[in-house]
Amino acid sequence: MRWREIIAGLASAAVAACSGGAASGGADCGPTVVSTFPEYVGVASMAVVGDDVFWAAYERETVDSCAGGLFSAPRGGGAPVKVDAGCAQSIAFDADRVFWTDLAPVIGKGALWSRSRSSGTSTQLAQDVNFMGVASGPQAVYAISVSSDLTSSLVQYDPAGGSPQKLQTISSLVDKASFRGPIAADATSVYWTRSVVSGNPRTDILKMDASGGPVRVLASTSDILVWRMVIDANRLYWNTWRGGGDPGYGFGLGPVMSIPLSGGEPTQLVPDGSPGGFVVDSTYLYWTDLTPKRTSIKKVPLAGGSPVTIVDDAGGLTTDIAIDDRFLYYSNSLQLYRVCK
Repeated sequence: MRWREIIAGLASAAVAACSGGAASGGADCGPTVVSTFPEYVGVASMAVVGDDVFWAAYERETVDSCAGGLFSAPRGGGAPVKVDAGCAQSIAFDADRVFWTDLAPVIGKGALWSRSRSSGTSTQLAQDVNFMGVASGPQAVYAISVSSDLTSSLVQYDPAGGSPQKLQTISSLVDKASFRGPIAADATSVYWTRSVVSGNPRTDILKMDASGGPVRVLASTSDILVWRMVIDANRLYWNTWRGGGDPGYGFGLGPVMSIPLSGGEPTQLVPDGSPGGFVVDSTYLYWTDLTPKRTSIKKVPLAGGSPVTIVDDAGGLTTDIAIDDRFLYYSNSLQLYRVCK
């Protein structure tokens, strides 16, 4: 049964209930509809970019078509704009542009796109069999591309276009390694993951200088793959998928861990459960707690402590979230909401 058929009733009937500290921030702090989606889609990723919220929607209709795309809406509320009509999957941005990957929408024909934040002009930076993730640094944008021989590579692109530079071959059929995003970047380094499926299966979290060079293993896990990964100025945060069901419904997801960007001992922030999408600010980690019938949104101090529930029932499978200085944004696949952090 399709995702939309399973939870459409839940998403259309539910009104998100706010609890914890969110309601104490003022009259506009409760869950407020920011925008209504033009069609029912699963939100793969979300980001606040300037005055707008962007979301990547990925809902495959048939083998060669999608009911998804890249959308945006004003943070203060308003009608959504469909930026791209493909199967959008991941989003990154810098001071001048928004970047995203999609499947274009035919399977085996992925694309990496750039959109000027000032003019709204979209440019295709690259096309390949698939792109597994995108991240932006101060001078370049990075993506994981998958070529026709199923070799995946870490590639650096000029945000304005130009010749790409392959920084690292990640996996191929020869070494029997598989890859599924995510990827992250800061001013000096790029971070990604590599899942080895032969011998002693493991997933490594890797770090490399942004211009290339030796690869360093920050952490390793025996889990199948890293599901989500984000960074802040000091630490890297991730969770894993251990198998045993669809992670998009919360099955098989491991705890949220963190490690210093320089390396060290991992720390657990969110215990075993169903942590889906998550983001961090200077004080808290925010995450979606997924179950097939109910999704809540919670936060926990980065320094450790007890979790606080922000949204008790988000009304659907909220797989990703985004934040600004005051609000947290989430969706129930029919509407975009905001609530005080």
